[in-house]
Amino acid sequence: MGFFYSALFSHVFHIQITPVFVLLNIVLSYLPDTDVPVELLQRGRLGGREHGSHRGLTHYPILYLVTTTILYFVLGSSWAVIFFVNIFTHFLLDSFGSGWGLKWFWPVSTDQYKLLANREDNSFAWNKLIARWKTQEFNEKALKYGDDNWFRNLYFKPTPTLAFELTAFLAGLLSLYAYILLT
Repeated sequence: MGFFYSALFSHVFHIQITPVFVLLNIVLSYLPDTDVPVELLQRGRLGGREHGSHRGLTHYPILYLVTTTILYFVLGSSWAVIFFVNIFTHFLLDSFGSGWGLKWFWPVSTDQYKLLANREDNSFAWNKLIARWKTQEFNEKALKYGDDNWFRNLYFKPTPTLAFELTAFLAGLLSLYAYILLT
């Protein structure tokens, strides 16, 4: 999404597209995943049947609302919007893509929420708008239905997730390229 947002925000906020601006949008769009190296170092893998630190503290939306507010007062509304949209798009995608969703209401609740998912096995379900798991239930379901090889099974085999993410990546890259050509 960083490529797409670079073009969008350049146009909306009249910010010149530079490699630094594009890199900033890419980094912001992946910022919540800065916990990935920590989990890889701690456990040697990411997610699966047992969950470590990934989608923990760096995936709590309230922390980014506070950061967005600070950015608004320090850098202005344009930069606050750029930060907010990149981060919350990541959260939205994590809420219906791979994995078991997010703790959207932490610290008030530690329940996991996911969009378009079956509560029983976390499979995709058009007819289920929101799935919610209490912490104990989430741990039990993840142990039972979690996939220790999820990365390989999602990204190295033809899956809807792979198709969606590749399409989004290419669309973003093409939109950035077109915007640069047309301006």
